[in-house]
Amino acid sequence: MKSASQAQAAPVQIHPALWRASQLAQGRQPIVSTGYTVLNDELPGGGWPNSTFIEILPTQTGSGEISLLTPALKQVVNNTHRRIIMLNCPFVPNSLCWLHWQLNPNKLVWVHPNQPSQVLWTAEQILRHDACAALLLWLPSPISLAAARKLHLAAQRSTALFFGLGQKQQQQRASPAPLRLSLQGAPDGIHISIIKRQGPTHVAPLFLPLSFKKGASFTFKQEALHQTQGSNHVVLDQPVHTS
Repeated sequence: MKSASQAQAAPVQIHPALWRASQLAQGRQPIVSTGYTVLNDELPGGGWPNSTFIEILPTQTGSGEISLLTPALKQVVNNTHRRIIMLNCPFVPNSLCWLHWQLNPNKLVWVHPNQPSQVLWTAEQILRHDACAALLLWLPSPISLAAARKLHLAAQRSTALFFGLGQKQQQQRASPAPLRLSLQGAPDGIHISIIKRQGPTHVAPLFLPLSFKKGASFTFKQEALHQTQGSNHVVLDQPVHTS
C-alpha cells in the first residue's frame, strides 16, 4: 500500500492550475524573466507570465514602472519583428531614452484613443488578434469589474506580455488579474508590494535598486507633440473594425 505522503500528490501532478496555499504556483504559461532575481523568486513560475493580465499600480506615474519592465521588454522584442504597443499612455515616449535602454524605438507603437470609451475596446482587439509582443495599457479610472474580466479573458487568447498600469488607489477594488503589484518610487530604486499572486500572501515589500532618472522615459505631451512626426503614433478618432 502507498503511504499517506505518496498518496498525496503535489499540485503539479494533479493539475497545473492547482497549487498549495503555502507554495507558489508553477504556472502554465511561458515565463519571461523580470531581469531581477529577487523579484523572480517571488513570482509564480519565476517571472512575468505571458497570456496573463498583470496589474502594475504605482503611487504615481513615473515611479519607475517602465524601468522595472524594460529587461522583460528587451527579451520579447529584440529578436522578433513584433512590437510593443503603448495604449493610452499619458506621456509621449522619449525615443532617446529607449535607445539608451537598448530598445529600438521603431519597435514602439504609441496608440492614443481620443475617446476614453475606446481604450478598453482597443486593448481587447489588440489582445484577441495577438497583435504585439507586449501590450502596456494605462488603465482608465475607474474600471469596472466586468471590463477587467474582458481584459483577463482576452489576455488568455494572446501570447503577449500584458501589463495594465493603473494607480495605487485601484488596489482596493476587486480584480480578476492573477498578478497585482504596487510600486513606490525611491531615490535609487523602487519598493514593490505583491498585492496578489497565485501562492502565499507576500508580506514584506521588496526593494529593487534601479538606475533611472524619474520621468526620463517620457516627455509631457504638450512639450513634445512636435516630436511625433514620423513616429509610430496612432490616434483613434473612432474604433477600427477588424475582421
